[in-house]
Amino acid sequence: MATSTPPTSLTDSTSALNPPSSNPTVTTGPTFLHIALNHKLTRDNFSSWKATVVPILKGHSLFGFVDGTSICPPPSYHPVYNWDYYFIAWIMQDQLILGAITSYLTDSILSHVVRCTTSRDVWLTLERLFTSHSRARTMQVHYQLATVKKGNSSIADYFKKFTGLMDTLAAVNQPLNEFEAVSFLLAGLGTDYDSVVTSVTTRVEPLLLDEIYGHLLAHEQRIQHQLSSLDVSLASAHFAAKGKPPRCGRGPRFSTHDHGHNFSHSNRGRGHERGFLSFSP
Repeated sequence: MATSTPPTSLTDSTSALNPPSSNPTVTTGPTFLHIALNHKLTRDNFSSWKATVVPILKGHSLFGFVDGTSICPPPSYHPVYNWDYYFIAWIMQDQLILGAITSYLTDSILSHVVRCTTSRDVWLTLERLFTSHSRARTMQVHYQLATVKKGNSSIADYFKKFTGLMDTLAAVNQPLNEFEAVSFLLAGLGTDYDSVVTSVTTRVEPLLLDEIYGHLLAHEQRIQHQLSSLDVSLASAHFAAKGKPPRCGRGPRFSTHDHGHNFSHSNRGRGHERGFLSFSP
């Protein structure tokens, strides 16, 4: 039996062969996927990059190609074209996904996936690569959270640094829960904030992190007000001490009794110099 020349594209094949709708793997032609990202994948942004790519794939019903639920159908003989629609359609779609994903990898990351031939191969390689990287990064950030101290910095600067570390953990898909975050935050405060720490830890109803931040800011303002008042008081006392005129003139007159005799300072009488003791019988 004579056969026709196979089509050169999937569009040609669909014009002569309508695929049955019962096959769930591919029911339409390949989707030319365009992943609009503001940044490429680096070693530090896998979680945010993945959080952008996954919804796009799912929105086009293509996530099954990377998570393994969409399986490539086997090729089979067709009596007209010797061509299997679903096999070719699946291969074409997978390569379009592969190209879209790799186009948003930096050169350093792309070097890890150059030998991957399917979109799932690329996805699994990236998952393995960043799982180990994320584990090491998580341990490092946990150590920083355990050792970060407020010191001489303001509450605003301390809280900004603290939440930056929290955001790093969230970016590697290892976020802190509220209890852990509050514990780390309070542990880094100095003794000036012991009253706030006691108030927070003894509450029946726990406070949220943002609420604690508000209390810390208010406490910081009270401390600064008290220090300002103390500085003014010390300055006033110092000014008063410097402005007092020195003592001048004669010293205090005094007298003493010795066996009934009276000794005293006297300026009276001739022949006696000022400031000498005089003897009175």
